[in-house]
Amino acid sequence: MRRFWDKATSGPGCWQWKGYIDMHGYGRFHFKGRADNAHRVAYLLTFGSIPKGMTVDHVCRNRACVYPNHLRLLTRGENVLAGVGASAKNKAKRTCPKGHVYDLIKKSGNRACKVCIQAQQGRDTHRRKRQLTQNA
Repeated sequence: MRRFWDKATSGPGCWQWKGYIDMHGYGRFHFKGRADNAHRVAYLLTFGSIPKGMTVDHVCRNRACVYPNHLRLLTRGENVLAGVGASAKNKAKRTCPKGHVYDLIKKSGNRACKVCIQAQQGRDTHRRKRQLTQNA
């Protein structure tokens, strides 16, 4: 579709979208009767369909890039963790705030370290014993 590709600069590196850019930095384009993100349209035009449950991710982290070689399919969860937001930063952490290696996964899915859990259990036991002696 020539009308689409005329709105992109090609060359080495990213293909920058020259059309409308939304307030989040994504290119927008009317395609098949509706507005869509330009990188999604680039993926559709190059590779065909986008399977249900998948999103198009920028490998280059440039939201206005429409270069097909810089686009890949990921699940929404994978896309969040591949980004630079709080979830991705927390996932990248390997140690707890006190510097111990995360070596447990709780039932809730949160990570923890044995050292801090054992210390907390010791404080809880000490608190319960103190309460029992005060109440007696």
